[in-house]
Amino acid sequence: AICFVAPEFPWKGTALMMNTLLGSSKNYSCMEGSAFPESGSQRPLPEDYAMRGLAWADRVSPSNRFWKKEIDDDEKYFEVASMAEERKGRVLWLGHRIATSSNKWLRYDSLKHEFSVAPEYDTNATG
Repeated sequence: AICFVAPEFPWKGTALMMNTLLGSSKNYSCMEGSAFPESGSQRPLPEDYAMRGLAWADRVSPSNRFWKKEIDDDEKYFEVASMAEERKGRVLWLGHRIATSSNKWLRYDSLKHEFSVAPEYDTNATG
């Protein structure tokens, strides 16, 4: 499926976003680790509920993500300030996984701690 998406995907913009997030994080070990980043809260992010049951989401998130089954719908989508940092960690982790899995589209330099794109995707695609 990626062969259909990759040519039109804004890889350069993604690399720029990843570098912006990385610039305010500096927590390279969490991003470069093999384990899905976990927070101490054990509370799923609002988007976890929306993605629940999707095959790709189940492969990357922990199986015990929804340990507390009796949560009101209002509480599921209630956003607290600490969620922004957890979300940033997840985005960086997923970006790192994409970059290091093939190096075809998104790339990551572990010495410079910087994302970039393959030359053929170094364009300003508008999608």
